[in-house]
Formats: sequence, structure tokens, C-alpha cells
Amino acid sequence: MCTSILHAQKQPDQIRITAWDNFKAEEGNQWTIRWNEKTGLPRSIIGSNTKAFPGDPLSAARAFLSENRQLFGLKSNLSGLRHTKTQTHRGVHHIEFQQYYKGVKVEGADYNVHLRENGSVNMANGFYYLDIDIPTTPGIPEASAITAAISDMALTRIVKDQSTAELLVYPTDEGYELVYNVNVLIEEPYTNWQYIINAQTGEVVEKYSNVSNIYSLDDNSSQDHEAYKVTTKKHNPLTMVTGTGDVFPRTPDNSTVTTKDLLGLNTSGYLNGEYVNVYTYDASRAYSTSYTFQFDPINDNHFEEVNVYYHVDRFRRDFIESLDLNNNLFTQVVNAYVFSDQICQLYQFGACARVGAKSLDFGSGYEYTDPHRPGFRYAKDNTVIYHEYSHLVLGSIRNGLEFQANQEGAILEGIPDYFSGSFDNSAQIAKFSWDSTSFSNLIRDMSAPDIETYSEYENIFVNEGEVGAYEGAEFFSSILWDLRNDPGISVGDADQLIFDALFFLSGNPDFVGFRNALWSADGADNVATYRYVIQDVFSAKGPNEFGPPSAVPVTISGPVLMDEGDSETWTANIGFNSNGVPPYTYEWTRVIPGQTTTVVGTGTSYTGTQFDDFTLELEVTDSNGKQGFEDLAVVVDEGGGGCIICKEVALPSDFAISNNYPNPFNPSTQIKFELPETADVSINVYNIVGQRVATLVNDQFQAGFHQATFKADNLASGVYIARLTATGSSGEQFVRELKMQLIK
Repeated sequence: MCTSILHAQKQPDQIRITAWDNFKAEEGNQWTIRWNEKTGLPRSIIGSNTKAFPGDPLSAARAFLSENRQLFGLKSNLSGLRHTKTQTHRGVHHIEFQQYYKGVKVEGADYNVHLRENGSVNMANGFYYLDIDIPTTPGIPEASAITAAISDMALTRIVKDQSTAELLVYPTDEGYELVYNVNVLIEEPYTNWQYIINAQTGEVVEKYSNVSNIYSLDDNSSQDHEAYKVTTKKHNPLTMVTGTGDVFPRTPDNSTVTTKDLLGLNTSGYLNGEYVNVYTYDASRAYSTSYTFQFDPINDNHFEEVNVYYHVDRFRRDFIESLDLNNNLFTQVVNAYVFSDQICQLYQFGACARVGAKSLDFGSGYEYTDPHRPGFRYAKDNTVIYHEYSHLVLGSIRNGLEFQANQEGAILEGIPDYFSGSFDNSAQIAKFSWDSTSFSNLIRDMSAPDIETYSEYENIFVNEGEVGAYEGAEFFSSILWDLRNDPGISVGDADQLIFDALFFLSGNPDFVGFRNALWSADGADNVATYRYVIQDVFSAKGPNEFGPPSAVPVTISGPVLMDEGDSETWTANIGFNSNGVPPYTYEWTRVIPGQTTTVVGTGTSYTGTQFDDFTLELEVTDSNGKQGFEDLAVVVDEGGGGCIICKEVALPSDFAISNNYPNPFNPSTQIKFELPETADVSINVYNIVGQRVATLVNDQFQAGFHQATFKADNLASGVYIARLTATGSSGEQFVRELKMQLIK
């Protein structure tokens, strides 16, 4: 559940800062932290592998958390955490813990540790609440909470009520509430909603549908239909047969009816197979003793049954199974229902997935004769079929994501959009279902989203209080689509990376959290092959939120001390796993202070004879225009005896401070300043509310060019102000400020 705590940002306290410093001293400075602005605790830490922790994966995860309990705010015996799930995927163990307070589950509070086979950790992430202090005795029983939820739905009749309630601690804007989490599950009319009911008063705190659907226009999700069936175990493949059937290989506007093999059928004669069992309530089920299923695509709804079977089986068999190498996904046979009366509701859902029941529902028929009933196209729209099945896949890996008007909801809908589009090789989702109707504006296009940047997304959220899950999904999936189409990564690797990232997600995920999950998935084999590509794709959608684009990583190898008149060579080195795309162009520039700046070479190396101290600057540009920069200061020894004589150089004429670089930054940035005379200099850094968070400089400096480094490892993302104050030997005073954006 994505809870909303909107109070002021909470900075990490000194205990957490000290613990983080100790962690890096032990494990290395390559680790980065993302502080939780709501709790002041780590939301995630990412880096190269820690030392190995002993025991099985669960024991190793516990040992890691116990050793770093002060950093994460945990109790010494980890009594506030209970192990809930372990998944292993592509050599990484993903251990999930749930927070409890006095025996009551804390909603949205899970913590995850991700370990290699040897017990080392490269990521830990999640939510943990340190300051809970509420009574845990409810004022009303579970039955009253269920009654309150059902009463709110104003149902006229109820058949087979299977609703349940669970007592929770629920974080809110004001603190914490004791609530019941009520799952309203009624067979007739089919209703599946989640309600949060105050456990003292019985008031409704929040509600949302548990049905994942292709599009929703209102908040009602109950409809008369036959009760859903419990899914069955996967069939024995030795008893499978291959049938044939007429289908649309893609949507009817992109293909014609074609006879295709129907793989994995059992011997019942129905469309019941290894991955899916298809039903219809418009007539009797499609049946064939010869396993041949050929029906009129316009007048016989059995055609839709065949179409759904073919595409569910193909999507799972040819796409999902290739990504799920460790067989982490559910093994039940999914029940898919083809209705002419739309279980998922006319004009509202039309196609939907019920994750808990492992069931899918699709409208069918009439699409050619009645364009105002667009939901009836879904059983012929393969992009919708793939989308809905992807909800079941996502739910089996990261259960509990909720359909809400925020970034969590955008991820919940955006991942299925991406998987559907990637398998179909099409950026548009539900185009056939909605095109040429009054709902054509609802088509989701990952290549041309309505929201193009994170700033636009955030502006809508600030002005309207929410961004619809579908609008947000189109934006989020467009980032993934850009990653898929980036020349620095293959389509297959992008698909695998995005699938793998699902295992690294914690509860309450947001866009930055998903980027970090991609980074960790990329480093699962200890080689971060696509880190730069991932960063560049996200940065293009929001550099202020996701950080600046990465530069081509380049270094210069060569001497920093040479004898006057000698000839030396300096060579450009493009970093391993560079985000740059060859071929590269090179430009070498020699800068002699106070004299000349000269371009001296355009190759991968530069050789020259020197007589004055100089700085060698290198600019590298890849085939896409991405650049990298490096410079190297070289001292020339006039006497040739090892005595380094620094030449007189031109001094600054005025006090000055340059904008920090990089900006935005994470976790450190450089601030350059110039002094025309000896001066007492201080540089202090303040947060947005005026609190001093760091002193970078407080000393006397000689005239010249200087720089200071601001390291923000222990600070939360946000805007910071650097203020330079200089008092020169002449008495002249100079005060300047600059804004810096820290993004983690």
C-alpha cells in the first residue's frame, strides 16, 4: 500500500550519519544512500558487494541487518521484523521482511536485502518506521469493519460474501492509525475492493479496487457473473497435445485470420492447457475432440476463446518463460473468461486481471457493428491480453502494489504496458480496442506520451493533487521504451533487465526507486554493463529529479612531471563499460597559464615537447554527441635535476565563485573560487530552511585559483545553498551564494 506522509523532510540524525560513515569505512566509498525524506532512515543503499555474511540466505540477511541495525533504525534483536518471502533469481537471493509493531503489521513497511550466492549484499531497500507509539487494541471487531466497507459500496444484493479483515498500523499524514484492512470479496455481484477502516471509529480512511484493468473511467467495479474458479496446478507436459485454431496473430487491423498451432492443450477437448484454461458464459465452451478450433471471427464468440488461448500461451511460453530462468513465477493454470456482458464493466474496465485469483476477463464480440462498445474488442486485442497477463506476472514477483494515482500506480500499470509493447514490438497499447471510438484519447503510446518529462508529471501532481495511474503509466513506460530503443543496449537485454529489476523493488516504489532497482539488477553479475545507459535514459526525462546525464568516462594516462625540452606521450582511455557509442573523436588542448591555449591533437594520444608548465585538456565525443572531459596538470622541470620550479602565472583580477559542477549532483560536487589577493575565506552550506549542514572552507588562502568539495553522502535529496564569504588583505569583502541540487 502506498501511504502518504506529506510533512516536512526529515533529515537523518547523528546516529544514522555516524552509522553510514562507519558502513562506508568498512565497505568502501562506492556505496550510495538514498535517505527517506519521511523517516530520516535509509530508503535504499546501493553499491558493490559487501563482505560475505555466513549461513543460508535468510541467516546472512539477518546478520547484515543486525550488524547495521543503527543505520536502519532496527532493534538489536530485529524483533520488529518478520521474514515474509525469499525469492532467488539469476543468482541473487531477495529476502523480504515485514515490520510489526506490538504484534500488529505496519502497512507499507517492508525491508529487503539482496544477496549474492556467497552471502554478500549489493542493495538493501524499503520502508521502516521508528517512531510508532499508538495503542493496538481496536474499538470495533473485524465484523463491524467488514460491514462498514460493504455498506459504503451500497450493494443491493450480496451472494457468497468472502470478505476478510486484518488489523494494521497505518501511516498517515498526521502520524499513525490503527485500522482494519478489509478485502471486500463478494461473488455476486462480483466485487473485489480494498478498504481501510479506522479500527476505533469504523470510518472509511481509504478505498481502491483490487481489479487491475486496462482503463477505468469511474470507481465502480462490481458486476453480476458466475463465481470465479480456483486455479488448478500446472498440467503434466507429457499429456499435452498440439491443436490448431484460427486467430488474429496480432490485432485485426494489423493481421488477418490465420490458422496457428495451439500448444500445450490437455486431452479434455476444451481450450485448457499448460498455462491457461479459457471459459465463456455467452454459450457453451469451445470443444473439439480433434483439437481443431475454427470459428467465425465476427459471429461466433468461440473465436475469442481461441484468440485468448493462443495469445496467453504464446506470451507466457515465448516471452515470460525466457525471462524467468529460475522459474519464480506461479505454476497455476490461469482461468481466462470471455464474456459478452463484460464482467469488468461496460465503459469502465472491459478487460481486467484478478491477481489473487490468477484470473483474466475479456469482453468479446460486436466490435464491428457497435463501435460505441469498445470493451467488446479486448478479446481480439493481443496488446490488451499481454497487458493483463503481465499483471499476474508482476503480482507473483512484487505482490501488494496498488492501483493509485501516484508513482506506485504508474509503475503497476506501466510495467504491463512495457512487456506487452515489447513482445508485440509496438509502442501503442489498446489501439485496436479504442481507435475509431470516442475513447481514442485513451490509447497509451510509449513513444509519444502525453506527459513528456518528470517536471510535467510533478506539476500535475502539485496542481491537482494526483496524477492518474494510466497517465503516469504512459510516462513511466515511455522511459522503459526509451531504454529498450537506446543504441547502447539490445532489446533482449532491456527486457531482461526490466524483468530482473522487479525482484529488487521494495514496497511503495517510485520512479527513482525503479531506476535504482535497474542499477542493482544490472550489477547482479558484478559487472555494471548498462549503468550509464540507464542513467542517461532517466536523466533525459528529468535531469533535476534523476540527476544529470552521465559523461563519457575518460582518463588521461601519461607523466605529470617531465624535463624541459623532452618529448612525452599522453593517451586517452575510455572507461570500461562506457556509455559512449564508438567511434569517438578526440580533441587535445594545451593550456599554458597566462599565455596561450592551443589545440594540439585529434587522435587517441598526443605526443609533444614542452618548455612550460601546462594543463592538458581532453574532450571526447561519441557518435551520438555525448561528451567526456578530463584534464591533467603537468609540471616541467627547468633544471632537469628533479627540482620542480613553479612558474609565475597570471592571478585573478577579481573575487569570483563559479557554479558548482556537476549540478545536479550525487553525492559530491566541486565549487571553484578565485581570489585576487590573500583572503580569509569561509564556505558554508545551508539547507532550504536555512540550517547550516556543512562547512567546507574556513581558512586563509593566498591569491589564486582554488576549489572546495561538497560531499553530501549523509544528506537527503533537495536544494542546498553554498555561501562564500571572503575578506581580502585590502579589507575588501565578497559574499556570494549559489544553489545546488542534490538528487539521490
